[in-house]
Amino acid sequence: MEIKTNTSGAAGDGMKRIDLIYQKLMELGSQNKVSASDLAKMMGLARANVSNDLNQLWKEDKVE
Repeated sequence: MEIKTNTSGAAGDGMKRIDLIYQKLMELGSQNKVSASDLAKMMGLARANVSNDLNQLWKEDKVE
């Protein structure tokens, strides 16, 4: 999964899961490719939820 540059400000405590996933991708950097399964394991989330959120981020043109 490739990450595009973050154009929004930093999120606060009330972050949604999709925002946490995007933040983790930003921390990993665009050079590190990661699967939904690996990302789910890193974050302690269900793979299906991570996959759905990654698909949404792709639709929003935030990841490639």
